[in-house]
Amino acid sequence: MKNRNNILVILLVGLALVLSGCSSDTGAKQSGIFGIGTGSSSNSGSGSGIDLSFAQNNPPSKMIKGAPATFAFVFTNNQKHDVTDLKLRTKGFERSYISGLNKDYNLGLIPKATLSAGPGIYTGLVVSGVTVDGFTNNFNFNPSFEYCYSAKTAYREQVCIPSKQNQCDIQVDNSVESNGPVRVNVDRINSIGDEVNIQFSLSNSGSGKVVNTCFKTDDYSNDYKAEVKLGTATGKCTANSGYKLNNGVSNFYCTFPRSSDSAYASQITVNLDYKYDQEIQKQIVVEDLTVN
Repeated sequence: MKNRNNILVILLVGLALVLSGCSSDTGAKQSGIFGIGTGSSSNSGSGSGIDLSFAQNNPPSKMIKGAPATFAFVFTNNQKHDVTDLKLRTKGFERSYISGLNKDYNLGLIPKATLSAGPGIYTGLVVSGVTVDGFTNNFNFNPSFEYCYSAKTAYREQVCIPSKQNQCDIQVDNSVESNGPVRVNVDRINSIGDEVNIQFSLSNSGSGKVVNTCFKTDDYSNDYKAEVKLGTATGKCTANSGYKLNNGVSNFYCTFPRSSDSAYASQITVNLDYKYDQEIQKQIVVEDLTVN
């Protein structure tokens, strides 16, 4: 009997570990229409900008012809700044069949992400009374939602600045903090006389695209602004091809005055500003119940 009890305890502990490892509900928990979670992952964006999803079953994956449905949008801001200029555009469907869903929407303030509260959540856009009608038989209403906003990348890395002989002989706790859909990489740090030369590369790591103008994603070259500091000193920076992401990548370098002839620890901070365009699609089948 004792052995059987021991086996039972082991099984229960193992089951608890499996369940705890599988549980990863990171969606916004809202009351009322927003329920628990934010819908299926196939309807969510990715990256560290702003993700768009929908409150559970709003809209449903199946609608009834002529019956109203509600679209409850959930915007999750993973960035460290408030966003006040997000624009949303609906597209990808036969608009003459649809009523209640506008072509464009301008959102209010989407709060920033914080260490204490996590990502900023905006649930203020709820569109009720959306109907699909005028077609025969079942209809595939698969709307796309494109949205554009001012994005930022905030990057900080603690590094060793080499001596004038280009050697680092001190211990530095290398730590990196990064936020934003455009990724920063420190490629090389060189000492050149009384100056420090740091080479950077940028790449788009999010699900969208850097744009010059919202809802215009066909430009090969896209603008960004950069501010780079080493400690408290602002760098004199030069971009190889101007401050533009060409096909999603860019390179630039900055020079700074030295603080010491020997090696020392410092922090590099990079702040980037740009416009970012993302898009998701919702798969919806509208059933015509009048067809036998």
